[in-house]
Amino acid sequence: MHFSRINEEATIENAKKFLSEYRHYHRIELRSVIALQSPVISGMPSGDSKGNSNEDKVISHLDAQAYCATCRHAIEAIEGDTYRKILSETYIKPVYNDDLIMSDVGLEHSRFYDVKNDALIAFAEICPPIPDIKNPDDVATIDLLVYKSG
Repeated sequence: MHFSRINEEATIENAKKFLSEYRHYHRIELRSVIALQSPVISGMPSGDSKGNSNEDKVISHLDAQAYCATCRHAIEAIEGDTYRKILSETYIKPVYNDDLIMSDVGLEHSRFYDVKNDALIAFAEICPPIPDIKNPDDVATIDLLVYKSG
């Protein structure tokens, strides 16, 4: 599949980088917010505390939930079972072995990577721009699509 206005190589790289973070944020998503500790108040002086660590934990948890939900919903919205299966088995529930995924979707080695790249472009097209959770102070959003200049 060729997407004439889209810089395919850059878009594929963006989608790969974005999806490769899924397992990390999914582990954070699975943390229980109940595990937050109540503040300890004592009459003793303590070192300067910068920020609210409980608030930071909640925000981190919510950011991870939003990121993971965005990934899952975007993959689910992709038309084409093969695209969804390749992306899910590569990033969401990783099989870690392209040969197993190839067998599962019934593609030969030579065709598999072309279809996988097409799936990554489809993901980038569907995935909405989201805030950069690695840089929470930055109000800009991340858009996975890169267009050709000119």
